[in-house]
Amino acid sequence: MIKDVDNEEVVEHYETGTLYESILKGLVDSGADLDNISADQLSAADEFHIGGTEATTFVCEKLESLANKKVLDVGCGIGGPARFIATRTSCKVTGIDLTPSFIKVGNSLTELVDLTHSVELIEGDASVMPFEKGIFDAAYMVHVGMNISDKNSAFQGVWKSLKPDALFVIYDVMRVGNEPMTFPVPWAEKEEGSAVDTAELYTQALESSGFSILHSEKKAEFALGFFENMMKKMEGGPPPLGLHLVMGANTSEKVQNVYQQIVGGVLAPVLMVARKQG
Repeated sequence: MIKDVDNEEVVEHYETGTLYESILKGLVDSGADLDNISADQLSAADEFHIGGTEATTFVCEKLESLANKKVLDVGCGIGGPARFIATRTSCKVTGIDLTPSFIKVGNSLTELVDLTHSVELIEGDASVMPFEKGIFDAAYMVHVGMNISDKNSAFQGVWKSLKPDALFVIYDVMRVGNEPMTFPVPWAEKEEGSAVDTAELYTQALESSGFSILHSEKKAEFALGFFENMMKKMEGGPPPLGLHLVMGANTSEKVQNVYQQIVGGVLAPVLMVARKQG
């Protein structure tokens, strides 16, 4: 396993004081009516992962039937997947994230789209789950493990929080080659903030925590199509509402770095499905 990532460095990387206002401005500039906003209208900015809502859809599908279930979002960010999944499946989602401003912005966006009855985001460390034992029917983690070096502790916390036989779906960027990584990337400005690991290490950490692996699938081609479409849209400058609001001024460099490392066989997003045993 790679060396520990400092939580303060992770928070500093993501922390922003103007994100909510920037998203509101992006909505207005896109022609939206702020008095009548749906969760879908936020997706260009709040689905902060490779593939956006399409990727969230296949994560949601792997979780199977969720109607009226309690679902845990590990590393929820500003809550895009939580709002998407809650809306699509009529479940209740509790998200946890390390970054205070993400939780503040996420809860404000949830209130904006009138989903506070089904989505709650709380500040906390995913490596030290604060929840009672066995209270969730399912869990997922979308592009979060790249900032968690102690995956064993995180997965053990998820295992304890889940009911028996519950599913845990992971969609993370993972190492598929041994070449040195190029920075910055969306989840880290430099190597010290990155905890990218291999699918083999994820499997070991999951199995040692009490999960069995049901499915593992690389999504490299899917990711390349997503990035190529994203870069084409940004040729004339970024749109009013987009992931650049979260990633900052060097968004193009981060996107290019990840794209080239997927092309070069260094990185790839991987979808994994695990089930709690015992």
